[in-house]
This record gives sequence, C-alpha cells and structure tokens, in this order.
Amino acid sequence: MTLYENENEIKYLKNLIKNKLKHTYLDQYIQRPIIEDEKLIFLNEILNHLPTYKKESYIVTIMLIDIALTIHDSVNDGPELPEHMPERVSKQLSVLAGDYYSGLYYLLLSEIDDFKMIHTLADAIKVINEQKMKLYYQEFSSFDEFMECVKDINSLSISYVASHINEPILSEFVSDWLLLDKLYSLKENVESNQSHFLENWLGESPYYSNQDLDVFLKRDIPISIKNIEKSAKQIPDSYVKLKSYIFNKIDHMKIDMVIIQRTEEG
Repeated sequence: MTLYENENEIKYLKNLIKNKLKHTYLDQYIQRPIIEDEKLIFLNEILNHLPTYKKESYIVTIMLIDIALTIHDSVNDGPELPEHMPERVSKQLSVLAGDYYSGLYYLLLSEIDDFKMIHTLADAIKVINEQKMKLYYQEFSSFDEFMECVKDINSLSISYVASHINEPILSEFVSDWLLLDKLYSLKENVESNQSHFLENWLGESPYYSNQDLDVFLKRDIPISIKNIEKSAKQIPDSYVKLKSYIFNKIDHMKIDMVIIQRTEEG
C-alpha cells in the first residue's frame, strides 16, 4: 500500500501515458521511459478542479514534455562508436525517441484549446533548455548553484503549471519537494525515479564529483526535510489530500534518516 490515497488514479494516468509512448520498433532497442509517480501525484492534485478529459490531456502532455527532455539528457556525447554496434544503435535511437516524444507533445499541445497553457508550457521548455545549456557549458561557480540548475530542470514544467493556475505557493513548493524526493532516493541507495538524474551532469563536469554529491546529501537532506515541513503547512487547505500525502512521506523520511544516522554511527 502506498502513501497516496488515489493510487488507482495514478495507475490509470500511467497507462494513458504508456499508450502514447508505445512504439513497437523503439521498444525493441531502448529502455522504456520511466514515468515518475511523484510528478503525476502532484499534477493530479493541482489539476483536479478541471474536467476529467482536460485534466488527463494536460497531465499526459506535461509528462511527455518531461520524458522527451529527459531522454535527450541520457545520451552522452562520448567517443564515436563503430557502425552497427548495439550501443551505437541504442544511442541513435534514444536521440530519435526523444525527438519522437517531442513531436508527440507538440501534437498534443496543438490539440489543447487553451492558448495560455500552451504559452506557459512553451515558456517552461525554453527556460529548462537554457538551464541545461548553463550546465553543459559549466556556467556556475559552486555546487549549490549546480544543484539549483538541476532543480529547475527537474521541476519547471510542473512549477510553471502551478503558476498558471494561480497557485504561487505550490509553484515554489514543488521545485523544492521534487528535488528533495530525488536526493532522498539517492541517499537511500534506491534507484532514482529519473534516468541519469545528477549522474549524467556530474559525469560531464570536471569540477564536481560523486564525493561532492555525497557531502551535499549528508548536509542538505536533513535541512531540506525541515524546510519542506514548514513550507508544506502553507499549502492551501483545498489541497488536503496533497498535504496529507506530503506530511506522511516527510514522517517516513525523518524516521529513515534517524535509522541511517544510527547505522552510520555504528
């Protein structure tokens, strides 16, 4: 049993997205994209006031945007591989898959009868790509600034949607929450919900390493949990299910962090 009350809704939304992603040829050669529960849960709650058909259309489109951008990130430059090598074929198809999914979300955007939402998502994509270029060219001066870029890349598509529906508190909260959830997963040595999250960017950086990440995790996760707990109290009561889910998950995080600390102390 998960902590989220509407688990069946998430399963249903996942199936909608999987059906859009299904491609017989690509499925033979590349790993199926990971659909992140945490993002689905947040979107499902903040868009729950919309008619069902519209909510589903928005959620599928936003998640396709996220998946398409993530797949492109997973393709490392690396040395040129000999033609017909499986690794080279997989790499080429990953690029094509990202382009294919991008085409899908542009198609879905064109079908949304909401110019303001289309403009919002287009702005989010633009800023996310700007942040990616900042990371690619190492345009940051500290590990904290590096993590801020990663946070934006990970969350801006959803943060912009929260702003679009006039929920500035949720817009600010979701960026911190999604980053904490990812870092907590890494700290727990659980498979990250997003392929190549952090590792891909760290691998490209000559300035920061996994050791820097480990220091960051030990220092910032306990602080982030406390800050998130405070900011979650500011979420409007109209999102009572979302608040309940977040506080339950925070409680689990706090318990796990105590166990980890005691284990490390021997």
